[in-house]
Amino acid sequence: MAVIIQNRRGSFTNFDPSKLKPGEWAIVQENDPNSTDGIGIYICVSTGNIKRIASIDELGDYNNQAEQILATVRTIATSIDAQATRATTKANEAEQSASQANTAKQAAETAKTQTEQLASQAETTITTQTNIAIQRINQAADARKATIDIDGIIHL
Repeated sequence: MAVIIQNRRGSFTNFDPSKLKPGEWAIVQENDPNSTDGIGIYICVSTGNIKRIASIDELGDYNNQAEQILATVRTIATSIDAQATRATTKANEAEQSASQANTAKQAAETAKTQTEQLASQAETTITTQTNIAIQRINQAADARKATIDIDGIIHL
C-alpha cells in the first residue's frame, strides 16, 4: 500500500491555519504578507499552533537588515556618547564656574566686612580727632582770653 503525501497549497487569501492537523504542511504560493517574495511555508505543530518556516534567502535578508539596523544603532550610540561627553564637560565647567562665583562672593563679602570695619574705624578716628581739635581750639581760645587783657597785660 502506497501512501501519497500531499500538502495544502494555494493563495494566502485561502489559507486557514485552523484547518491544519498536527504534522500537516501548508504552502502559500502567492500574496503571503509575511514573506519578502509572497511565498511561505507553514507547519502545524499541534492543534492551533502553527509555525512559519523561513528560507535561507529570507534569513539572509533579515541578517542584512539586522546588520544595517545594528550599524544605525552603533552610529546613534556613538552620537549619544559624544553628546553625553559634551554634557559632562559642560556640567563640569558649570560646576567650576559656580565654585569660582562662590569664592568671588565670599571674597566680596569679606571685602565688604573689612570695608565696613575700616569705615567704622575711620568714623571713630574722625570723631575723636574732631573732638580733640575742638578741645584744642577751645583751649586755645580760652588761653588767649586768659592771657591778654585790654592793656596788653597777661593775666592768668
